[in-house]
Amino acid sequence: MLWYLDTVCSNHMTGNREWIIDFDSNVKNSVRFADNCMISVEGIGKVRFTCKDGKVDCMNDVLYVLSMKNNVVKLVTCTRIGKELKDRNSTCKSY
Repeated sequence: MLWYLDTVCSNHMTGNREWIIDFDSNVKNSVRFADNCMISVEGIGKVRFTCKDGKVDCMNDVLYVLSMKNNVVKLVTCTRIGKELKDRNSTCKSY
């Protein structure tokens, strides 16, 4: 599961409906991207993931945006709840 960290986006978003649990299809909205295009939101839910240490956690309030080709994590939320984010070259910790 590949997610892009974004420091300016307003929401977590994915185009993969199969990943979303506790899905609420009543949430209808749209998101505007940096190039000013608008895309429809088809629902909201949680995405479950397994951490490197084996613990299972959930990312809440993930928008289901059908036409999304990439997944986006709202970095501000991760840093507020104290998650540790790692990539191949560095580690970002927040407390």
